Amino acid sequence: MRQPNRAIHRERHTTPTIDDLIHDLNGATVFSKIDLNSGYHQLELAPESRYITTFSTHRGLRRYTRLNFGTSSAAEVFQDAIQQVLSGIEGARNVSAHFCARHAVFERLRSKNLTLNAKKCEFNKSSIEFFGYIFSRNGFSPDPKKVSAINNTSPQFPRDTVLSYFNPHNAATIIVEVNENNGIPKQNEKPSVYCLRVNIFIFTLYGAKFNIITDHKPLERIFTNPAARSNARLERWAFKLKLYHFTISYSPGKTNPADYLSRHILATTHPSTASDQAEEYIAFLADHTTPKAMTVSEVKQSTRADPTLQAVIEALRNNTWHSTFETPSPLVNSQDLHALYNIRDELSVSDYHDLLLRSHRLILLHALRQRALHIAHEGHQGLTKTKQLLRENIWFPGIDGLTKKLIDTCLACQATVVQQPFEPLRMTELPQAPWQQLSVDFCGPLPSGDMLFVVEIVPKLDRILSVHGILPEIKSDNGPPFQSHSFAQFAQYMGFHHRKITPEWPKANSERFMRTIQRTLRAAHLENKNWKQELFLFLRNHYATPHSTTGVSPAELLFVRKLTVKLPEVIPTSPSRSQFADIDLKKNEKMKEYADTTAKAKPHSFQVGDTVLVCRKRVNKLS
Repeated sequence: MRQPNRAIHRERHTTPTIDDLIHDLNGATVFSKIDLNSGYHQLELAPESRYITTFSTHRGLRRYTRLNFGTSSAAEVFQDAIQQVLSGIEGARNVSAHFCARHAVFERLRSKNLTLNAKKCEFNKSSIEFFGYIFSRNGFSPDPKKVSAINNTSPQFPRDTVLSYFNPHNAATIIVEVNENNGIPKQNEKPSVYCLRVNIFIFTLYGAKFNIITDHKPLERIFTNPAARSNARLERWAFKLKLYHFTISYSPGKTNPADYLSRHILATTHPSTASDQAEEYIAFLADHTTPKAMTVSEVKQSTRADPTLQAVIEALRNNTWHSTFETPSPLVNSQDLHALYNIRDELSVSDYHDLLLRSHRLILLHALRQRALHIAHEGHQGLTKTKQLLRENIWFPGIDGLTKKLIDTCLACQATVVQQPFEPLRMTELPQAPWQQLSVDFCGPLPSGDMLFVVEIVPKLDRILSVHGILPEIKSDNGPPFQSHSFAQFAQYMGFHHRKITPEWPKANSERFMRTIQRTLRAAHLENKNWKQELFLFLRNHYATPHSTTGVSPAELLFVRKLTVKLPEVIPTSPSRSQFADIDLKKNEKMKEYADTTAKAKPHSFQVGDTVLVCRKRVNKLS
């Protein structure tokens, strides 16, 4: 209706104000309120005017035959029609007169074929709510629902109806919110009245000098800087305010009493709106697609409800494995029972938690297995890392196969895994203590810019650990940030040795970990998830996952403690440095042997100081 409204001539009819209604209802003792059933639609449009309401639908062109809400003059037309229908009927003061007036209203409505909405009509009330006020034989008062925010504030307002009296001889101040509608006039730091718009104070402020305090900082400069050039809208505002003699000063919003209620919102019990329902739906999806942390108590409850685990626990306590295995209950899962029977010597029962354990790992039933798999795969770690994280705390029959199936069917993993050719390795010597060597690299560009990643050599920990103090050596590639003079000065100032890797050989500086980070970010982008949140999920699991070389998680090596993840844990373990150092040495030797054999690597014969040929970087097909 935007185009038709430009051509429609609005009808000008006087609409009664709330002040007129208060005056007319003075002295009344009984009240009734009626509501028309779809009031606008009860007024029929003239046939020659219906064409301007035509609109297009999937079933063709349609047009209104009744007054619709989109018409610009609908409110005035409807108000005038109702006034004509009810003209001549006076309001009543007592019950008998009220009954006669109400009967006359019904007869008028019946004669005009106007129908009422019975659910919204109220009759013969001693008090009635209308337009934000409560009308009764005692007069009128604000609706408690409209002023509940003020009544429930900590510093209560005075109970007197008059907050303070206006004195035209005193200086006045108007405090306004950031929008143009709200204002509070004050004298001697006491509010006089609460209102909408500045023009309502014309009778009290016209000709007087007053001050306007606002939390809108640009407004102060607009009106106080004569050289400022404003747009036409602001110029019109300034022209309207030429009637007043005022000054403008700025006050922060937190000290602005006109903005008090917006900063002290009360809990509402109103029915949810469409936006609230949309937020609830989004929260429902997030709640049911993101796996929640699994607690030991939850595993305990599930174990008590699983017949197979209960049968195994009973067999362990009573040493009745033979009868349990030979004649199982019909409710027992035979495959799970057979798998648990094969490892019966490794099983135990936690008397404190009443849980079935394999060593220190919890044994889960079917109801929790998929959930545990999804928790371990948060951050999209690979197959080996996911299985290692699972085996740290839990076990169940077929754990390897189910983990592989989950990762093989993970769309994000399949779309982001890149196969790289295997290259010969040159193993880095393991430092003697944590925080002795550090590898740094840039991973980006990301949506928020480049991100600097730091990898500690001993646990291969990926995180910026600037709070842990200065270390002897930092290793990086030959990128421009690390080749700069400022970085060299920083290294000299901090007192650490900057070791740069061989050019064009990124594997010497944790490049494999950079690929893992990028795969996690691409998976987050593919699944339309927040990449920062997914990165934190990956890092959380990475910190707690035992490394394939040392057999110990990075957190245990650097912080000498295990990190708590969303998987349940019963028996914590602490690492032994000599143990993981020997494991690291053996793993590195085995890794080097396999890599050199696969790549057919041969030791070089040149010595330091020999003249050699250097492969130049190829810039075109002829270089």
